[in-house]
Amino acid sequence: MRWDRGLARICSASPDGTLRWAGNDGAGNLHVVGTNANSYDSTAVVVGREAVYAMGGSEEGTVLVVSYKKADGSLLWQTTLAQSVAPDISTGTAAMTPVLYAGKLYIVAVDSTALKSQNIYQIDAASGDETGSRTCRTWPSR
Repeated sequence: MRWDRGLARICSASPDGTLRWAGNDGAGNLHVVGTNANSYDSTAVVVGREAVYAMGGSEEGTVLVVSYKKADGSLLWQTTLAQSVAPDISTGTAAMTPVLYAGKLYIVAVDSTALKSQNIYQIDAASGDETGSRTCRTWPSR
């Protein structure tokens, strides 16, 4: 991942540093993973068998999840996570790298309806459809 004038873009490079591809819309135009330069600069790109997955902050301030073809970087899907708050390193909001397991992406994000809680989202890695979520309190009640 690299930042270019505050925009997040995903790129693949060979071991010698040669650029293989940059995330694109399938028509050759560069695809941006987020518009908030403070979001997700510390999360890793997750590499699967056929696709790579990344997160960014949407213009609305929610979490944006994208998937690109591993072979050429063309966009497979993108989705925003309902009731999520995109992390922002300038405010200390944490960002966690997603986990890919058995065809599902698991993503933890702050719940926009209860900022002391986090949602764990389950996303179908092939389609980008949300297949489940669960809310967890992160601070004890008083």
